[in-house]
Amino acid sequence: MSVLADIRANNDLGHPVCSNLRQGDWLMDYIANRLIHREGPLAQVGQWLEAMFTYLKHIPRYLIPCYFDAILVSTFTTALDATYKLMSSFIQSGSSFVRHLALGSLQMCGVGRYPGLPSLSVKIANVPYCVSSITGQKEQCCVTVAAGLPHFCTGIFRCWGRDTFIALRGLMLLTGRHTEARNIILAFAGTLRHGLIPNLLGEGRFARYNCRDAVWWWLQCLQDYVSHVPQGCCILQFPVTRMYPTDDSEPCTPGEVEQPLYDVIQEILQRHLDGISFRERDAGPKIDMNMRDEGFNVAIYVDPATGFVHGGNRFNCGTWMDKMGESERARNKGIPATPR
Repeated sequence: MSVLADIRANNDLGHPVCSNLRQGDWLMDYIANRLIHREGPLAQVGQWLEAMFTYLKHIPRYLIPCYFDAILVSTFTTALDATYKLMSSFIQSGSSFVRHLALGSLQMCGVGRYPGLPSLSVKIANVPYCVSSITGQKEQCCVTVAAGLPHFCTGIFRCWGRDTFIALRGLMLLTGRHTEARNIILAFAGTLRHGLIPNLLGEGRFARYNCRDAVWWWLQCLQDYVSHVPQGCCILQFPVTRMYPTDDSEPCTPGEVEQPLYDVIQEILQRHLDGISFRERDAGPKIDMNMRDEGFNVAIYVDPATGFVHGGNRFNCGTWMDKMGESERARNKGIPATPR
């Protein structure tokens, strides 16, 4: 659509896309087929486009770019209208700028080929399930938030604690995607360890607990949920399936240990007040090839006089500005880019 917008405004019929359309049917077939092979409603959209393009292929070739544009514009605007109707009144009645921002939630939030979140309690209603095309098993298929496109959108590197909860209010709470926000909040709660939620989630099994701020972004997001969502305080009673009931636990079977969310919150606050100190599991190049040995030691505590969170050392990146130096030549390998 962005390419066609420039072509349309300038009537640029010499553009390579227009030449491609006049020379053959590849682009039309590609657009329709990539949707037809998807499951659910997208396949129906692909079939409709295929039917429209069938008619288009029989008109004079020099007219195809114009009618191709007309078909895609009508499809796109219809999709936008349907999307906005599913969003909150704040988005529906907002400016075009607000609505365009809200479309970011469609790019950054989605369901991947593999489950991005650890399992939620079976006692929770409205959790989406699907049959995996890979394993053939029924599994939860919750929406997750990508940390960035394109490099942080797939596999175990898709979900990061602080990225998710910095963005969740804008991407999901303000757009009206409350159930999806609830599922993400509860899933991360289930991975609690050492009084922290993960920096890198890694489906819970490959999690890294090496940041001090992710758990506070999570708590702030939970507070936003309670105040923004109708009857949002009910989430405090929801069961959380703990993957690691103790700091040294191996991953538990989903549902083996459950507790209400308010107990998890209490544990976070108590652990910080008592002080947190541990060494990351598998410390060494297996999990971070740049970090120096001391950087794998995590120490966090709260000053009871001020409430401020303290911790870290000169060789670990415990906060949002977490770029670690990587250059032997610049002599910054293993040294955080910003002071701690």
